[in-house]
Amino acid sequence: MIEGRGDTFAARYGPWALVLGGSEGIGASFAHQIAAHGVGLVLAARRPGPLETTAAAVRDIAGVEVRTLTLDLTAPDMIEGLTRATRGLEVGLVVYNAGATHGVPRFLDAPVEVGEKPGAHVLTKTRGEVVFENVRFEYRPGLPVLHDISIQARPGETIALVGPTGSGKTTVVNLLARFYDVTGGRILLDGHDLRDVTLASLRQQIGIV
Repeated sequence: MIEGRGDTFAARYGPWALVLGGSEGIGASFAHQIAAHGVGLVLAARRPGPLETTAAAVRDIAGVEVRTLTLDLTAPDMIEGLTRATRGLEVGLVVYNAGATHGVPRFLDAPVEVGEKPGAHVLTKTRGEVVFENVRFEYRPGLPVLHDISIQARPGETIALVGPTGSGKTTVVNLLARFYDVTGGRILLDGHDLRDVTLASLRQQIGIV
């Protein structure tokens, strides 16, 4: 665990998390979001290639310890394999079959706290124009995840973010919902800097499915 970042989270859930099926898709997204709190991970999945790719990306981005276990999650000896892989670790959180999860679990619904400016104004009805202006972001100082990203999404447009696991797609969405603040640049919604509006009114304008 990284001191000063995941202290509260780890105190609540433990310093290690086990993510089953955490190599691709939603499972990999869970892994990245949990690791952002400074919690170590044990990732278990059937395919070693994607498993090691995700583990390397999580290590690079979040800077936490990640252990991997290639395992058939339907095999009769699955429990024995997981027991061996987590022996000696204080695992307080287990994510299983993440793809069947509806909505965002409570432990991910409260990521790193961001501040709200005194006098922040309330967003009312929005047109939906989103602009990223030279956005940079780091989970850890000196380890940038996003480098000078500029995006403009006009009202009614559909924008696709395409890239491999760990390339920053989930981070872009988390920044838009202001679960984190940008390290540099700014994000605008209908011309309003996200840091100038209340969190509640901002998140009422955003839907994540």
